[in-house]
Amino acid sequence: MGVLIMGRASATAEQMRRYIKSRNPSVEPSVLDMIPLYLEEGESEGVKGDIAFAQSCLETGDFTFAGSAVILKQNNFCGMGVTATGTKGNNFPSPRLGIRAQVQHLKAYACDQPLKQGCVDPRFHFVKRGMAEYVEWLGIQENPNHTGWAAGKGYGEKILKIHQEILNIESEEKGMKINVHAGHNFKVPGASGIFSETSEDRKVKDLVIRKLQAAGHTVYDCTDESSGTVNGNLAAIVANCNAHAVDLDVSIHFNCYNGQAHGTEVFIYNWGSAAESYAQRVADRIGELGYTKRGGGVKTNPSLYVLRHTVSPALLIECCFCDNTDDAAKYTAERMANAIVAGITGSAMSGNTPSGNTKNWLSRGDTGTAVTAWQKILNTFGSGVNVDGDFGPDTEAQTIRVQRLVGVNPDGCVGEKTKSAVSAYLKKNNWIQVRDGRW
Repeated sequence: MGVLIMGRASATAEQMRRYIKSRNPSVEPSVLDMIPLYLEEGESEGVKGDIAFAQSCLETGDFTFAGSAVILKQNNFCGMGVTATGTKGNNFPSPRLGIRAQVQHLKAYACDQPLKQGCVDPRFHFVKRGMAEYVEWLGIQENPNHTGWAAGKGYGEKILKIHQEILNIESEEKGMKINVHAGHNFKVPGASGIFSETSEDRKVKDLVIRKLQAAGHTVYDCTDESSGTVNGNLAAIVANCNAHAVDLDVSIHFNCYNGQAHGTEVFIYNWGSAAESYAQRVADRIGELGYTKRGGGVKTNPSLYVLRHTVSPALLIECCFCDNTDDAAKYTAERMANAIVAGITGSAMSGNTPSGNTKNWLSRGDTGTAVTAWQKILNTFGSGVNVDGDFGPDTEAQTIRVQRLVGVNPDGCVGEKTKSAVSAYLKKNNWIQVRDGRW
């Protein structure tokens, strides 16, 4: 077993920037500007974007391009198309498309899942799919299938060494960075029923921001109050969001239909995105207030403007129906904000959970022996997470993968339901272990 290529990035754009500046002080500003693209393109295909960046650092000599067969203006940061016979490699029209091709090529090796975006990798169809699911197996010499990205000895280990050096760089700011905005504005108002969406989403937004800031997170209010058209309002919100490099974009709304529809739903761009686990937790916490979780609580809708155009992982919360009597009777801005914050942070709701404020599950940010024990169980399923007692992004991503496998709610949190389902699954399958990366 090794480190999976598929999954959620562990490093931040800030860590990657600080790494490359430490290794290449004269790095081109355009390289620093394009670093978030690794995370965005990786998230789109379910590939760890920080692994792709580490690979680019290896292939380009930390973007010095010294001894490399490619140059910066080719927008080819992984040596794609370079051969021993002297071929200089592929050219791409923009950094984004070059990085997208690299991510797609990694996905070709890592799994047999279809691409989420149009194929721009000119060599995608030359790869025998799923033959190198671990980073270590990208090196042909280390791959038991005798295939891979590069022939050099220890190719994958070199990528992982760079990746670990990136992770060892401490971020200057602690906690998450989060954009929060309320939908619509009073010039182009939202829904209206028993109460006004435009008024209440702002109350919830203000409370969410204050509570997240009090918990030590950096929060940006991206609400637009000045645009006079629907399209202008949406464009302004997205521009405000994209002005910040964040971990999550949160859009707060209330629903409205015919007075009979009721419940909560949280929209994300696509399944498997970095926003999915946050969305599921938010839906679950709002559900604990007594609201019906429509369609399981989380839905995908790639046509929603904010989800389609924000560059960071994003979720759009339809808190409840403002024209439904039962939903309105349950609603207070304080309780709704508590549920949203609890979902984002993986913490208990203040005063809303039956068990009070005692946290009896594991989630992102937790540390200790209980996390270590859970990581060992994850690795029974071939997750390849570091057993370090730190419930970080990789542990969360692999938790979601295992939750789907055993048939429980994939919220990335480890409670009694998840533990029981995992135990039953392992007993049923006679504690099947992963050998050579295969069941």
